[in-house]
Amino acid sequence: MGILESLAEIFNIAQKTDQLELQERILKAKKEALELEEQNQVLKRENNELKIALEIKKSVIFHNDAYWIAKKENKFEGPYCPKCYEDKGKLIHLLCQDNLGDVINPGKQYNFNCPNCGSHVKSNPFYDDRIMKIIVR
Repeated sequence: MGILESLAEIFNIAQKTDQLELQERILKAKKEALELEEQNQVLKRENNELKIALEIKKSVIFHNDAYWIAKKENKFEGPYCPKCYEDKGKLIHLLCQDNLGDVINPGKQYNFNCPNCGSHVKSNPFYDDRIMKIIVR
């Protein structure tokens, strides 16, 4: 039984005694307990969001002027805008302005633009068998 249920039960008992002051204090305690329960839910949600953000931050690496997220099996997702990540902590996919064709040339510099801040980045992506996703405009 939770605290709100216990207070409701105590309030029902207090109603039978006709003690108004006791009833008022129980209602006040119930209201405060409800507020604490709501705050607890908000804190739990924020805590979970921070845990997720921390896990992502642990997997972010900087490679050839852009950020990438390291995934399982030595695969990488990106590139992400360095300006947006460094200024605001936001991972914004850079859009490739070049025609990639079927194969990414690991020795070539590709042109990327950020749709959020407009930054232009020339980057040499990881070898093509390690890239999971590149966004092409």
